[in-house]
Amino acid sequence: MRPAVEVVVPLCAACARRWTRRLWLGALAALGVTAAAGLPALSLLKLDDIVFWIAVVALGVVAPLVGSMVAGRMAEPVRMKVVDSSRGVVRLWFRNENVAKRVAAEGAERG
Repeated sequence: MRPAVEVVVPLCAACARRWTRRLWLGALAALGVTAAAGLPALSLLKLDDIVFWIAVVALGVVAPLVGSMVAGRMAEPVRMKVVDSSRGVVRLWFRNENVAKRVAAEGAERG
């Protein structure tokens, strides 16, 4: 189902790069923590070699994805909540108040 409300928030190149960098840092941090804590824990379990490597690969794939999602959510430049889709009412939370003012001014120009 496609939402009835579609909002495009302008993002400058510097903000987009910063957000992408934070996503990657979140993924790398999660991978590092998983390697530091997960590998010793898996080696203590005395698993069969095949099961051990399957678990290592699974942790190596899942941890960066989760870390990237968490970092992206924490660093996103704007959050949006649809209040009433039938009327097109959304609520926006901006990390940078200058962007909020610019988006409000552009919305007022469009009428």
